[in-house]
Amino acid sequence: MKDTHFFLEPNDAPRFTSYYQPDGKGTLSLIDPGSEKSIRISGPKTFYSGGGGLHATAMDYFKFCQMVIQDGMYNGVRIAQPSTIALMKTDQLPLNLEGRMTPIDDLKNHGWTFGYMIKRRDVGNDPVPAGTISWGGSTGPVFFIDLKNEVVAMVLCQTPSTYPLEFRTDFRKWVMKSLVK
Repeated sequence: MKDTHFFLEPNDAPRFTSYYQPDGKGTLSLIDPGSEKSIRISGPKTFYSGGGGLHATAMDYFKFCQMVIQDGMYNGVRIAQPSTIALMKTDQLPLNLEGRMTPIDDLKNHGWTFGYMIKRRDVGNDPVPAGTISWGGSTGPVFFIDLKNEVVAMVLCQTPSTYPLEFRTDFRKWVMKSLVK
Protein backbone atom coordinates (compact mmCIF):
# COMPACT_ATOMS: atom_id res chain seq x y z
CA MET A 1 0.00 0.00 0.00
CA LYS A 2 2.54 2.55 -1.16
CA ASP A 3 -0.13 5.18 -1.87
CA THR A 4 -1.65 5.27 1.64
CA HIS A 5 -0.57 8.06 4.00
CA PHE A 6 -1.78 10.20 6.86
CA PHE A 7 -0.24 13.23 5.21
CA LEU A 8 0.21 14.09 1.55
CA GLU A 9 3.20 15.73 -0.06
CA PRO A 10 3.08 18.43 -2.76
CA ASN A 11 3.92 15.84 -5.44
CA ASP A 12 0.67 14.02 -4.47
CA ALA A 13 -1.44 17.06 -5.42
CA PRO A 14 -2.17 16.04 -9.04
CA ARG A 15 -3.72 12.77 -7.75
CA PHE A 16 -5.68 14.34 -4.87
CA THR A 17 -9.36 15.08 -5.45
CA SER A 18 -11.41 18.09 -4.41
CA TYR A 19 -13.84 17.91 -1.48
CA TYR A 20 -17.34 19.41 -1.56
CA GLN A 21 -20.16 20.14 0.88
CA PRO A 22 -23.84 21.05 0.43
CA ASP A 23 -24.33 24.80 0.07
CA GLY A 24 -27.94 24.86 1.30
CA LYS A 25 -29.23 25.69 -2.18
CA GLY A 26 -29.34 22.16 -3.54
CA THR A 27 -25.84 22.19 -5.01
CA LEU A 28 -22.34 21.57 -3.73
CA SER A 29 -19.62 24.07 -2.92
CA LEU A 30 -15.90 23.47 -2.88
CA ILE A 31 -14.36 23.29 0.61
CA ASP A 32 -10.96 21.79 -0.23
CA PRO A 33 -9.34 22.32 -3.63
CA GLY A 34 -7.49 19.01 -3.89
CA SER A 35 -4.32 20.89 -4.79
CA GLU A 36 -1.12 22.00 -3.07
CA LYS A 37 -3.30 24.58 -1.29
CA SER A 38 -5.21 21.79 0.46
CA ILE A 39 -4.86 21.67 4.24
CA ARG A 40 -4.12 17.96 3.72
CA ILE A 41 -0.90 18.94 1.94
CA SER A 42 0.06 22.38 3.25
CA GLY A 43 -1.22 22.02 6.84
CA PRO A 44 0.59 20.78 9.93
CA LYS A 45 1.64 17.15 9.87
CA THR A 46 1.18 16.35 13.55
CA PHE A 47 -2.14 14.53 14.04
CA TYR A 48 -2.40 10.83 13.22
CA SER A 49 -6.05 9.83 13.47
CA GLY A 50 -7.26 6.26 13.12
CA GLY A 51 -10.84 7.50 12.79
CA GLY A 52 -10.27 9.91 9.94
CA GLY A 53 -7.47 11.46 8.01
CA LEU A 54 -5.87 8.47 6.35
CA HIS A 55 -5.62 8.94 2.59
CA ALA A 56 -5.48 6.00 0.18
CA THR A 57 -6.05 5.16 -3.43
CA ALA A 58 -8.86 2.82 -4.43
CA MET A 59 -6.30 0.19 -5.43
CA ASP A 60 -4.46 0.37 -2.10
CA TYR A 61 -7.66 -0.05 -0.14
CA PHE A 62 -8.79 -2.86 -2.42
CA LYS A 63 -5.52 -4.67 -1.66
CA PHE A 64 -6.16 -4.22 2.05
CA CYS A 65 -9.67 -5.66 1.66
CA GLN A 66 -8.28 -8.64 -0.26
CA MET A 67 -5.85 -9.23 2.61
CA VAL A 68 -8.79 -9.24 5.05
CA ILE A 69 -10.70 -11.78 2.91
CA GLN A 70 -7.57 -13.96 2.78
CA ASP A 71 -7.10 -13.97 6.59
CA GLY A 72 -4.00 -11.79 6.55
CA MET A 73 -2.34 -12.98 3.33
CA TYR A 74 -1.79 -10.88 0.21
CA ASN A 75 -0.05 -12.25 -2.89
CA GLY A 76 1.36 -15.12 -0.86
CA VAL A 77 2.84 -12.85 1.82
CA ARG A 78 1.66 -12.84 5.45
CA ILE A 79 0.72 -9.23 6.31
CA ALA A 80 -1.30 -9.86 9.50
CA GLN A 81 -1.89 -12.83 11.76
CA PRO A 82 -5.13 -14.77 11.20
CA SER A 83 -6.06 -14.12 14.85
CA THR A 84 -5.88 -10.35 14.23
CA ILE A 85 -8.00 -10.60 11.11
CA ALA A 86 -10.50 -12.81 13.00
CA LEU A 87 -11.09 -9.91 15.41
CA MET A 88 -11.83 -7.73 12.39
CA LYS A 89 -14.48 -10.24 11.28
CA THR A 90 -16.11 -10.98 14.66
CA ASP A 91 -18.88 -8.97 16.33
CA GLN A 92 -17.64 -7.45 19.57
CA LEU A 93 -20.91 -5.80 20.71
CA PRO A 94 -23.63 -7.29 22.92
CA LEU A 95 -26.57 -8.44 20.79
CA ASN A 96 -28.93 -5.90 22.40
CA LEU A 97 -27.00 -3.02 20.80
CA GLU A 98 -27.39 -1.83 17.21
CA GLY A 99 -24.09 -0.98 15.54
CA ARG A 100 -25.42 0.96 12.57
CA MET A 101 -25.20 4.72 13.13
CA THR A 102 -28.47 5.31 11.27
CA PRO A 103 -30.56 2.14 11.77
CA ILE A 104 -32.74 1.19 8.81
CA ASP A 105 -34.94 -1.07 10.95
CA ASP A 106 -35.32 -1.93 14.63
CA LEU A 107 -33.84 -5.43 14.45
CA LYS A 108 -30.45 -4.69 16.06
CA ASN A 109 -29.02 -6.45 13.06
CA HIS A 110 -25.57 -4.83 13.01
CA GLY A 111 -22.66 -5.05 15.41
CA TRP A 112 -19.05 -3.93 15.45
CA THR A 113 -15.83 -5.79 14.94
CA PHE A 114 -12.45 -4.27 15.66
CA GLY A 115 -12.58 -2.01 12.63
CA TYR A 116 -15.90 -2.53 10.87
CA MET A 117 -19.65 -2.67 11.20
CA ILE A 118 -20.82 -6.26 10.71
CA LYS A 119 -24.19 -7.61 9.61
CA ARG A 120 -25.27 -10.19 12.18
CA ARG A 121 -27.96 -12.22 10.40
CA ASP A 122 -29.87 -12.52 7.12
CA VAL A 123 -32.95 -10.51 8.06
CA GLY A 124 -33.99 -6.91 7.61
CA ASN A 125 -33.59 -4.44 4.77
CA ASP A 126 -29.84 -4.73 4.25
CA PRO A 127 -29.29 -6.90 1.11
CA VAL A 128 -25.77 -8.11 1.96
CA PRO A 129 -25.36 -11.54 3.62
CA ALA A 130 -24.69 -12.09 7.31
CA GLY A 131 -21.03 -11.66 8.15
CA THR A 132 -20.52 -8.80 5.69
CA ILE A 133 -18.25 -6.12 7.12
CA SER A 134 -18.42 -2.49 6.05
CA TRP A 135 -17.83 1.13 6.85
CA GLY A 136 -17.14 4.44 5.21
CA GLY A 137 -14.79 7.35 5.34
CA SER A 138 -15.41 10.76 6.85
CA THR A 139 -15.25 12.35 3.40
CA GLY A 140 -17.98 10.15 1.94
CA PRO A 141 -16.62 6.89 0.53
CA VAL A 142 -18.36 3.66 1.56
CA PHE A 143 -17.46 0.03 1.05
CA PHE A 144 -18.28 -3.49 2.09
CA ILE A 145 -16.55 -6.84 2.15
CA ASP A 146 -18.96 -9.72 1.54
CA LEU A 147 -16.94 -12.52 3.11
CA LYS A 148 -19.41 -15.21 2.00
CA ASN A 149 -19.04 -14.40 -1.71
CA GLU A 150 -15.52 -12.93 -1.42
CA VAL A 151 -16.64 -9.62 -2.91
CA VAL A 152 -15.23 -6.17 -2.23
CA ALA A 153 -17.41 -3.23 -3.29
CA MET A 154 -16.48 0.45 -2.98
CA VAL A 155 -18.07 3.77 -3.85
CA LEU A 156 -15.58 6.62 -3.67
CA CYS A 157 -16.91 10.16 -3.51
CA GLN A 158 -15.77 13.34 -1.83
CA THR A 159 -18.76 14.82 -0.02
CA PRO A 160 -19.52 14.68 3.70
CA SER A 161 -20.77 11.26 4.76
CA THR A 162 -23.80 13.00 6.29
CA TYR A 163 -24.82 14.39 2.88
CA PRO A 164 -27.66 12.18 1.62
CA LEU A 165 -26.57 10.64 -1.66
CA GLU A 166 -28.89 7.71 -2.39
CA PHE A 167 -26.29 5.74 -4.28
CA ARG A 168 -24.30 5.31 -1.04
CA THR A 169 -26.98 2.90 0.17
CA ASP A 170 -28.38 1.77 -3.19
CA PHE A 171 -25.03 0.46 -4.39
CA ARG A 172 -25.31 -2.43 -1.88
CA LYS A 173 -28.52 -3.50 -3.63
CA TRP A 174 -26.95 -3.08 -7.08
CA VAL A 175 -23.88 -5.14 -6.20
CA MET A 176 -25.87 -7.95 -4.58
CA LYS A 177 -28.34 -8.03 -7.48
CA SER A 178 -25.42 -8.41 -9.90
CA LEU A 179 -24.30 -11.56 -8.03
CA VAL A 180 -27.61 -13.38 -8.55
CA LYS A 181 -27.00 -16.42 -10.72
